Amino acid sequence: MWTDPRDEKIRQLESELWSARHTILHLLPEPILVQADTYYSLKTREEARKWEEALAGSVIELAWPLAVETHYSGPRVNCPLCKRSTSGPYAEGFKLPDGLRRHLLGEGNAHQCDVLNAVFELAKGSWLPFARKAETEYQAEQGAIKAARRERETLYRLGPRSEAELLDDKLWWGNAPRTEESLAWAIARLRNLGFAETQNGNVKEFTKAFDLVVMYADPRETGRITFHVFRKEQVDRPQSRKRWVPDHHTFYFLDTWKNDLKGKLHERVMQSLQTLASTKHR
Repeated sequence: MWTDPRDEKIRQLESELWSARHTILHLLPEPILVQADTYYSLKTREEARKWEEALAGSVIELAWPLAVETHYSGPRVNCPLCKRSTSGPYAEGFKLPDGLRRHLLGEGNAHQCDVLNAVFELAKGSWLPFARKAETEYQAEQGAIKAARRERETLYRLGPRSEAELLDDKLWWGNAPRTEESLAWAIARLRNLGFAETQNGNVKEFTKAFDLVVMYADPRETGRITFHVFRKEQVDRPQSRKRWVPDHHTFYFLDTWKNDLKGKLHERVMQSLQTLASTKHR
């Protein structure tokens, strides 16, 4: 059976890279090596993150006796693993502890310690397959749970082309969904503003039509009602291949607003009309 020689070359290079990283691991100082050599027990990204931070902390402890006190920025030290110093104006090394920690972990714009990077990558080759497998299984499980919920719970349609959403799905900035009592209050407010409530199966929508636009209301989020304004053509012809930029205009009313809500709504609709009228379609 013919095999691409490039595949064999890739396998060879991967093997050599693993060997090099494994050699670097066993060149670590003894107390760091003992701690680092536990990488094979890691199974998740969170476990790996904590292991990396703990390893960096141990290297920092190892560095304190080597530090030089400076009169302008406190104790500084070269990395005890890769022997590098900072690329900044100070030749004495990294500031302890935060400067050295950033170097060891590669945080911000710091150049990561080449030694610890090799150790981390060696460990990653071990734990990443376990993490990806667990994540795939979790995503499948959550997908099945969500699909079952979509069959039995009320969904809310927020636009003519958009998929209806669950009560707690895709809320602004991860805010909490309304309680049953709060949701009833929000729906009553929409009715007072002239919105029509329609339901098809378990899908609800709250809309208010004007001559040129149609508003969809989203009452799901605690503390506010969000309004999405679409051109009437988009609502009348949801299957059209025409695409508008932007697709719609959005604004919100806070629950705490009490005065002249109908006037505020009219003002926002006029602003939405101006925004949508100045856009293009393709």
